[in-house]
Amino acid sequence: MTVAKIRILNGHVTLFPWKIINVKENLTIQGLFEHIVDQYVPQLKEEILEKIEVRCSEAKEQTGDEVELGCVISDIVSIFDLRCCIYRKKFIRELSNALWYVDKCESKTFNSKYTIPAEFSQFVDRFDPVKDKKGRPLFTYDELNFHNQNLTAYLKMSWIEHPCFTFLKPSLIKFANDLQKYAEYLLKKAAQTKKNHDSMKHIVNEEDASKLKIILPVMFRNPTIVTKYKELVTAVESTDYWKIINVDQYCPNNSTAKSTYLQNLEEAFTFKIGIYTYHHGNVMNMSFVWKIDPNIDESAAFKKNYEIRNELKSFMPVYATRAMRREFVNTCDMFLGNVEKSRVRRIYKEFTGDSTADESEIDARVKLAFDLKDPELITDL
Repeated sequence: MTVAKIRILNGHVTLFPWKIINVKENLTIQGLFEHIVDQYVPQLKEEILEKIEVRCSEAKEQTGDEVELGCVISDIVSIFDLRCCIYRKKFIRELSNALWYVDKCESKTFNSKYTIPAEFSQFVDRFDPVKDKKGRPLFTYDELNFHNQNLTAYLKMSWIEHPCFTFLKPSLIKFANDLQKYAEYLLKKAAQTKKNHDSMKHIVNEEDASKLKIILPVMFRNPTIVTKYKELVTAVESTDYWKIINVDQYCPNNSTAKSTYLQNLEEAFTFKIGIYTYHHGNVMNMSFVWKIDPNIDESAAFKKNYEIRNELKSFMPVYATRAMRREFVNTCDMFLGNVEKSRVRRIYKEFTGDSTADESEIDARVKLAFDLKDPELITDL
């Protein structure tokens, strides 16, 4: 037997509140209205009704479609059921497209910022660039926003409120929101990157890119840690106090293994050490350690640790922005005439890549090249 959820309004006044009613086969809207009036709203019999407007919708808050009084209710319900079925099939396709897009662009990249809900995790990590002979596309704001809008639209439909979809809705909300957040994140990063590229100042601040930590002795170490860091610990322990050792030479070559190695570094030493780390995105990540003399007071140790930091800081390379490189190339072109761009870029790289070079010496060499206006001198600098 068909059921329908009904209410009757007179303007904004509710005459019959929402109620689920059994509907007999072939019963029309007119017949159902008369039945409700007889059973629940008898006072309407005494009133003259100039107009009766009937609307059907998938959800209570929707205005719905206008329906004639002579329509059979069971036919109307079947039409709405068919519409819901079509929506659900389309939803499955849209959700699959969103998950496939994330998978193609690399689900691990997405998961590094947000997390794909557990209910959807079985549908990712299936794209194989080698097998498909296609490189992974990059995430874009437009694509992420497109998939977010598609999925968000289904959250407003009535069928998603059915109890059988209770397990799905929270995950769908999270996934759709994360798509939007990641899109906004990419938009902000793109704006920041453009700002950095156009800047005439060095972007990386050593104070922001580096970290100095003092690590106390770890007396009880996991056997795995002991084995893993044996070579490094032995090297540090056998050197003099305050002797700087570059950790990179003891790290695995694989970037992921190196990251894990550095993360657990603080658990490796049975004596007090200092650790200085410097990172510049994917361009450079370096770590240094030294053994701290336990026999000097804290103020002297503090001063010594920061002297080491300043010493290391002077060796860290400085990376220029695109605008700075472009400005240098244009200046060379203006003063020196027709010089190969590759040569000019090479000069710039040599000048800015040598962080230990004396700035006055660099200025003098560049000025000489400009003053003489001799392209051949460029290659000899």
